[in-house]
Amino acid sequence: MTNRSENHSTTEEHHKYVRSLSFPELLDYYDSWPDALSVPTRLRNILLANHKMFPFATVGDYLDAGEAATTKLMRIQNIGRKTKRDLRNLVDEVMNADTANISIVQNDNATPITSNEQQEKLGGIRFLSFSELLDFHDSLPDVQPSPARLRNILRATHKTFPFASVGKYLDAGDAATSLLMSIPNFGKKTERDLRRIIGKAMSADISCIVVRQNDKVSPVTSSEQQEKLDAVRAITFPDLIERSYASPRLKNSIQHEIEKGTFPFSNLGEYFDKGGISVLMSIPDFGKKTALELPDTTSQLTPEKAAGYWMGWLKRLTDEGMLEFDRKSIRVPLDETDKEQNQRRLADYGVLPKLRSRWSGEQSRKTHERLQENPEEWCYFHTKLQEQEREWQHIPREECIKHIKENLPLGSVVGDFGCGQAQLAFALRDEYTVHSFDHVAINPSVVACDMAHTPLDDAILDVAVYCLSLLGANVKDYLVEAYRTLKPSGQLLVYHPIENADRLKFVAGLERLGFAIVRQDQLEKWHYVWAIKRGRQADAAAEIGF
Repeated sequence: MTNRSENHSTTEEHHKYVRSLSFPELLDYYDSWPDALSVPTRLRNILLANHKMFPFATVGDYLDAGEAATTKLMRIQNIGRKTKRDLRNLVDEVMNADTANISIVQNDNATPITSNEQQEKLGGIRFLSFSELLDFHDSLPDVQPSPARLRNILRATHKTFPFASVGKYLDAGDAATSLLMSIPNFGKKTERDLRRIIGKAMSADISCIVVRQNDKVSPVTSSEQQEKLDAVRAITFPDLIERSYASPRLKNSIQHEIEKGTFPFSNLGEYFDKGGISVLMSIPDFGKKTALELPDTTSQLTPEKAAGYWMGWLKRLTDEGMLEFDRKSIRVPLDETDKEQNQRRLADYGVLPKLRSRWSGEQSRKTHERLQENPEEWCYFHTKLQEQEREWQHIPREECIKHIKENLPLGSVVGDFGCGQAQLAFALRDEYTVHSFDHVAINPSVVACDMAHTPLDDAILDVAVYCLSLLGANVKDYLVEAYRTLKPSGQLLVYHPIENADRLKFVAGLERLGFAIVRQDQLEKWHYVWAIKRGRQADAAAEIGF
């Protein structure tokens, strides 16, 4: 129910608030209105898929651009006149509505929702897991229980569900549907149920937000939880190091920055609110190892979770002290200033062709186990590969990036098998979802595994990339894994050195396995193969290799 009575004292504040919203936030805000019309699907998809490259950071930027807005919008692929009109109508409706008096009605009690309250509520819902979302939804008054089919699917896939939170799902835009459709038995009706539940949760009266635990309904934020959180947030960093809750290294680093007057936080509350570890790691002399002694609180957004996390950390340090251990360094390129170390590595691993031949001649499982035990060998391989790359006219990785941008829509899901330094994921980070795999993880975004057996679900990828990474006596196992994880008509992209490699033999094996060849060629030193997964595997026993 919407009360359209004039309230000029809040109109200016409302306009200022709406102007500050990004366009994904505008969609969330509009969708939370109980009497809102459905936003056209095409407009929604374009706004979500292009949110990081959209020519206007906020609604205010769009309004201030005036007639120039049309020209800037025309640069976006697939946006036509009708979609531009729909965008303008959406902005006008939100700007002209007296939303300071928009009320949510539950149990015949209307509660006004202010902009700040609305934003706080939307933020809280975005950080719920989907199990928490269903619990929250089912605890609301006057709602039908969440469908058993949806709950059962979420329960069965809780470890592999593609979205850790509601916010991650909403931010995925168009790609969300593709990922959900890759889950067995997750159909369009189930996705509609999920969207309906999210909409209901976001339009709930914030004074009625409750969760159901052990058949007991209690407010999300109890006064006891808030008091505990407030007490933790009030702990100052000088007090923290005085109480010996930190290692000597962490104490000294904090004390040094405090004495210089450059420490960015006065207490744990500010640390929690203003970027935490990422801010500490930006201090030149602080160091990653020191910063990571403090917990990363970015995902602990409820008072209960945050308080429990911090209090557990403080108790552990008080009772047990700080445990230190050294992780093996993973760095590319390796430091080659020490001649003795260089000679030792050359004796241990050989020149790059010799090391490549070793990896190619053994089972990937054996290679993976050895590299996990000694990641220096992996770092050495990629250091030498990086040196060679400077001499190449065509760099296969860049060709793969170009292919993906030209042949796959924004939001597509990419599997980078043998990702090395994960440069493909970095280059595509704003436009595509990239899953990176290698024997060794150079950063937290990479999954370290035997690439013949990845943790991906069936039929989840739009393209599988093997860029100079088909190394192993069991190349076929890699390609069977690609076939398993690709969607029907998903693409396979392969670059492989031409030396001692028979491309025609490889392509014939691919066709027997169930791939249709789109193109095969030779580019400088590389064989290039572009193939499409057919709907049915032709010959699972086919031999494949170069």
